[in-house]
Amino acid sequence: GRLTPVSRATVREAYEQAKPGEELQAAQQAVVMTAEFNTLGASIPRPGVRPPTSHGGGAQKRPYKAVVMLFLAGGADTWNLLVPQEANL
Repeated sequence: GRLTPVSRATVREAYEQAKPGEELQAAQQAVVMTAEFNTLGASIPRPGVRPPTSHGGGAQKRPYKAVVMLFLAGGADTWNLLVPQEANL
């Protein structure tokens, strides 16, 4: 599939090191923790510095309103993780 060679090796290692009868579950847990499973874009980092974002594009004719809801119940899954877009990471 879409796993990188490093992720594939990690899943294989989790499978091989699991207790007898728990190999499949260990491999599934390892797959779920990979970046490829949790991202919508390319899983391989792109070289270089992220270009600055352009906020200009014309004025809007009407006021903009947004509702922002944050559910910070804990954990570090990527669906609840906030990542700054205008910082040097």
